[in-house]
Amino acid sequence: MIPLPTKFLRMKGLKVMTSSKRLSWIGLALATALTSLHCTKGRNDESSAADLPPSYSAPWSSPVYMQSAAEAYWPHLSSNGKGPALLTWNEPNPAAAGPGPHSLPPDHYRARAYDNGAWSSAFDVSGFPGATAWDNTGRAMLMVYPQGFGWIGMPDAHQDLHFLKRDASTGLWSYQTLATTAPASFAAPGLSGDGTGLILYRHYTQPAGSDGSYPPVGQIRVMTYDGNTWGAPFTLYDTVNAAGQGQFLNGPSLAMNAHGEGIAAWTVNDAVVGSPTLLPRVYATRYLGGHWEAPLLLDAPGRVDQAPAVAMDDQGRSMVVWLGDSATTGPYALHSVTADKASGWGAVGAVSLGASANNDLTFPPLFLAEDGAGGFWCAWNQTALAGPHPVAAAYTGGAWQAYVALSSNNAQGTLLAFSNDPTSFQPLALWQDKSSSSLLTAEWGGSAWSAPATLAGLPSGRSAVLGTLVKIGPSSALGVSAVISSSNNSAAFWFNRYH
Repeated sequence: MIPLPTKFLRMKGLKVMTSSKRLSWIGLALATALTSLHCTKGRNDESSAADLPPSYSAPWSSPVYMQSAAEAYWPHLSSNGKGPALLTWNEPNPAAAGPGPHSLPPDHYRARAYDNGAWSSAFDVSGFPGATAWDNTGRAMLMVYPQGFGWIGMPDAHQDLHFLKRDASTGLWSYQTLATTAPASFAAPGLSGDGTGLILYRHYTQPAGSDGSYPPVGQIRVMTYDGNTWGAPFTLYDTVNAAGQGQFLNGPSLAMNAHGEGIAAWTVNDAVVGSPTLLPRVYATRYLGGHWEAPLLLDAPGRVDQAPAVAMDDQGRSMVVWLGDSATTGPYALHSVTADKASGWGAVGAVSLGASANNDLTFPPLFLAEDGAGGFWCAWNQTALAGPHPVAAAYTGGAWQAYVALSSNNAQGTLLAFSNDPTSFQPLALWQDKSSSSLLTAEWGGSAWSAPATLAGLPSGRSAVLGTLVKIGPSSALGVSAVISSSNNSAAFWFNRYH
């Protein structure tokens, strides 16, 4: 991967720890907060760009300049795959004092809505980001953290649940607040086409130290929406044992289908906070018939299992995929389990990594999506001795097929996005090519993946390209690239349409 400026990585709060036997990571999953869609006044983002546009190749259209500001990063797109979309990005504010114990500068967040084939004007947003959920009718939720985070993700002050809600009939966003009794963060929203919704979040019962020196502990809590009101929060999983000792939580992940059903997963260390060895383990549960199942432990003691991804189709078939190993000293592999609405949970299995599994390690993020025919897609970064490259595998006929490299000749690259639509169910993948920093894409055509196409090639005088994409319909997508200057860390934003 092309290295990013040190200041940029510091400001994003990313911390990665590696060793020869085990990889662990702590990251803040960043998105945005909107104050109101009515706030559309701001800089003239339609002004001409001094930067050369990135190169591209069909079926992507020529890039259109969107925005340019010093140190603007992390564009993110979301959509329900049926037309509308939301783009968010952040612009650091180095002059202001930070909200956390390390006084990191806060960011300005901005957004544009995409409706009926056109972008809205850019509008200012505020607060640290959260996850986004859409349903098939056009409703959407964007989680908001106006108080910010500490160094390891613990809110520095009490935070209720905040989110922006998109009205499906008008396309307008409105600000919502749900009261909690303790700091809440890392919320996973879910919306269903029947008008209902869910929010899973971490509810902290033990705070971090003033300098963020040890992890917080707490509960996985849930709030349900019946189409009119949100119910009171209740505890789905509690990490605190009888001795008052807590375990470190990671997640949760949540997916819902069009009939008000859902699946969730998270990780919990099997040792209490303060133990010299913390081994994450994966739990999952389903929401069926208006009730949650008891959380189910999916792995075995002694394994390092983490980063679960979840998906559920409209027939209630569920899939959980996570990163793990068979022993604490073994290589990382992908494990999975399915759950059928009628027969329940199946046995834990492994995603095939081919004959070279001992030299082939998997790394997050994991992308999981249904295929519209009772199966699923999973995409991830696979690294052999030659380096990482993006791959995808299909789960069909009750079994995982061998993964396929998305890049030509297994060229090294880092997977950035994987998006599907609910009509064609032909996913589109985006990755950054290591040798050129270009953003490349490939689409599933029904029987094979297309040859890589260029969303954004690196212009002269630029050092890196970041990007995101989302499908907005069959064989139709939006892609956004942030082209970073090698001299002053400034970035120019461009978008392309996929035809």
